[in-house]
Amino acid sequence: MTAKPRATPSRVVFTTSPQTVKAGQVSGKISLEFQNIDLLAIPVPIDTLITLSSSSGGEFSINRNGMPTIKSLTILAGKHSFSFYYKDSIKGNPAITVSIPGLPEARQLQTII
Repeated sequence: MTAKPRATPSRVVFTTSPQTVKAGQVSGKISLEFQNIDLLAIPVPIDTLITLSSSSGGEFSINRNGMPTIKSLTILAGKHSFSFYYKDSIKGNPAITVSIPGLPEARQLQTII
């Protein structure tokens, strides 16, 4: 495996804690950042496609009102972080997964009550 240069992202991590949200309500802002191998925030060098998924089929949005729903978003070159909101109607502990080509997936469990 080739080592990633320190000037490029090697992972994406959640910077907000897991949330407890009532079923059918929109979460608070969920934020992530790109980090290099030294665990420092670092911008993406090119526009980067982010894919969002939930183990329970919950919905994502970039707006606090939960609309419109999205399954992906593009982070523009030069940005080092991004945020979205989550809504789920099924009680439990769904896993939110953030997928980015070339980087390990990031997962976080939420609690829906």
